[in-house]
Amino acid sequence: MLMNLRVLTSIVLTLFSFGTPTRSAPVESAGVGANDYNKLVDYAHLTSFAYCLKRGLTKGKLGSTANCPSKVCKEDRYAKVDIWEVFNFNDWGEVGSGYIAVDHDTERILLVFRGTASTRDWFSDMDFKLVPYKPLVYSGKFTKESKKFVACDDCKVHRGFYNFLKKNCGGVLNKVSAVKKAHPTYQLVLSGHSLGAALALLSGIEFNLMGYQPLIITYAGSKVGNGNFVDFTNRLMDNYTNKLAISSSNDFKSGYVRVVHKLDIVPSLPPSPLFKHGGFEYYIDKRSLPHTPSDIERRGDDFSTFNTKREPKKPSLSKLWPDSMGKYEHTHYFIKITGCDSELKDS
Repeated sequence: MLMNLRVLTSIVLTLFSFGTPTRSAPVESAGVGANDYNKLVDYAHLTSFAYCLKRGLTKGKLGSTANCPSKVCKEDRYAKVDIWEVFNFNDWGEVGSGYIAVDHDTERILLVFRGTASTRDWFSDMDFKLVPYKPLVYSGKFTKESKKFVACDDCKVHRGFYNFLKKNCGGVLNKVSAVKKAHPTYQLVLSGHSLGAALALLSGIEFNLMGYQPLIITYAGSKVGNGNFVDFTNRLMDNYTNKLAISSSNDFKSGYVRVVHKLDIVPSLPPSPLFKHGGFEYYIDKRSLPHTPSDIERRGDDFSTFNTKREPKKPSLSKLWPDSMGKYEHTHYFIKITGCDSELKDS
């Protein structure tokens, strides 16, 4: 246990690493995997904007100079994305932060969670005791809009993540529901990186039970619950059907999609066989940028995310989290996903 805590502490103490996002252009040709690759890159950018919260991200359109400090926000494909709400429960001594946005051009409602970025987040990451799980909508405490009921017998989840669901998620659910009522035909998409990946999954389950059929796409997410929880998630999201659709169309529109990177250790955490992964997995099999379609493997429900074939050791990026333990891989998913460029200079 002591060794596990040392490893986890080393990891979470280095998740403050911010920097300029490296652009990864969409595939223009109809090459293999062009459809899903473009979406993976698109949502990586949208997920990275959550790391701008402490650098000025506020309500309004991303293209506004005063709103988002990242240069990528000014690009045509993101400039008109309208931030309706930002939330940061870290300021209240709790866990969870991110933004709610509407993209009228693509008819999407976005709920994006930031990764580990506060002391409270660190403790939440490490509080991985398995505890009994029950979706909020089953209780009717926060919403009475549940459209379906899927049994979750003996489901257990990571206590630190579950605390967010019980304490803070209700308000987020109600705000997103209000946006959905205003735009009932728009697709709901949830995304997140690292800690944000777990929060996106737990929130996405609630919206699925409410009948919204969201797309949940996560990057570098750790394991959230036990095998029963994974079975529940896969049945709820109809991930078998989604797997067939992805295989036939090279595209995804709903369900639960996970993206992991070679040698990123975080998807292997918590270090317990009691925790499992669900969803459809995309695996980046190349260490450094750029990540192209040929570097991506569709692994479906093969959830063996930690590749034991290591590359030769390279110089350490940090004394606390050495490069050999996957710090670079954890922060680089098509772009430097933890980066927010605060300089507004022309490219």
